[in-house]
Amino acid sequence: MPLQSSPIGLILAGGQSRRFGQDKALYCLPGEQQPLCAKMATLLQPFCSTILIGANAQNQHRLQVYFQAEPHVHVLTDQPPYQGCGPLSALFAASHWLAQATPELLMVPTDYPYLTSAELKTVWTNWPSFLATPQRSHFTIAHFQLPVDQLTTALADQHYRLQTFLKQACQCQPQLIAPTDHLQNLNYRR
Repeated sequence: MPLQSSPIGLILAGGQSRRFGQDKALYCLPGEQQPLCAKMATLLQPFCSTILIGANAQNQHRLQVYFQAEPHVHVLTDQPPYQGCGPLSALFAASHWLAQATPELLMVPTDYPYLTSAELKTVWTNWPSFLATPQRSHFTIAHFQLPVDQLTTALADQHYRLQTFLKQACQCQPQLIAPTDHLQNLNYRR
């Protein structure tokens, strides 16, 4: 698949995984050798020449070791003063690392292991957008330009909702696809 543009890939892997019972980013599905975060990096590779992983303090080192042989993958953690503010913390860490006013990001969560490249291509080609079905919006699967000034303002004002930020600051629209089992996130181990 030829690149139309080359956004920066961002994998959201900094959650606490409380309901799951262990770190989802490093979890391997039964019968698979690759952890979920690596599956998402593989999914992003045809679309992005650089991939950032928004990690947490507990999984950062293990993710760095896992991806050490892949120079296009960079593991980041939340930057002060905005640690622990959900996905917006990962966006802030990415903006801090990129040092650009409005970087273009293609974002995916670590816990949608059944997401396909065809579904990701939908937001890649129709942006700014987030993936949605008639039943549910999937805000963590999105393609947009990140207005860093507005991100910093949202964080300073303690407005941490990704949905609100994507719709208002990034002007993302829902990119509707037919209902599919591929958009199941893993909140609990099966």
